Amino acid sequence: KYIKANVFIFNDRFKNFHNFGIKEKLWIQCEEYHGIPTQNDFKKALKFIKEAKKNNDIVYVHCKAGRSRSAMLVICHIIENYHKDYETAVEMVRLQRPHIEIGTIQKKFIQEFADSLKEI
Repeated sequence: KYIKANVFIFNDRFKNFHNFGIKEKLWIQCEEYHGIPTQNDFKKALKFIKEAKKNNDIVYVHCKAGRSRSAMLVICHIIENYHKDYETAVEMVRLQRPHIEIGTIQKKFIQEFADSLKEI
């Protein structure tokens, strides 16, 4: 009842979101485990989170296991919006989700994202 926006990071669309009172949703495709989304999908997801938070909505970001793909997106959101470095952002997420597992490809993606923010 409190979650109003949801980012799904799956191979297949989750169709029953409306059964849970979720009004806003974004689905992005990403391979399981250590996949990364396309740049376009990734930017859409970060924008979606930012817009929902502007409306004071709680955003639930999830993938199948909640270990890597969703963690990667939340880490990047923290880096971009709270101006934290990679290690700090990972620890912030790990405090809430101790079982996260960021793969080598995902870590590189996150660090490249963080570096791109420094160029702006």
